[in-house]
Amino acid sequence: MRFGKKMALWAFCAVPAAAAMLTAGAGVASAAPMPPGPHGPSHTSHCNPSQREQWDLNGGNTVNLTYSGSGFTYAVSLSQHGSCLGGTLTDTGLPAGHQTLAVRGTIVGNHVTFSADYGHGTVQGIRTFTGDISKRGAVSGWWNETGSENGHGPWSLQHKAHPACWGHHGWFFNPQGCHV
Repeated sequence: MRFGKKMALWAFCAVPAAAAMLTAGAGVASAAPMPPGPHGPSHTSHCNPSQREQWDLNGGNTVNLTYSGSGFTYAVSLSQHGSCLGGTLTDTGLPAGHQTLAVRGTIVGNHVTFSADYGHGTVQGIRTFTGDISKRGAVSGWWNETGSENGHGPWSLQHKAHPACWGHHGWFFNPQGCHV
């Protein structure tokens, strides 16, 4: 692919993303989403932004979990590059201004792990979600936390993961209607 075509393809992909970031904004009280990547603090293993993606977890979703026999839901917005997973988790049980937590994790093959750090000294500590993606895209597993609450139990994502679409150089539109 010639340089000009690569730049046009890059611009085609980058401009909508930049526009979305400008229009979405972030309030002062909200946590900045953790960008996917190997840099910065992480509570999961190292990720590789160049790894070929098998599943697409990008976008908004809902985490459903069980704790002491009760069900809880949390809004999550995930951003994925290769095996690197970042984004935010919203816990409405926290005080206003502290409800949005940064998450970071990995997705390797059918295995996904991501963590939200509630902060040192909190009853939750670091809450980690570890699970698998079924052949049909259902995501579920077990969660646990490091704080004094010592919570753990099953969890799942409300919306399924989508197969990642790969082509000539990874980023393109394919006839099956997938964007990567």
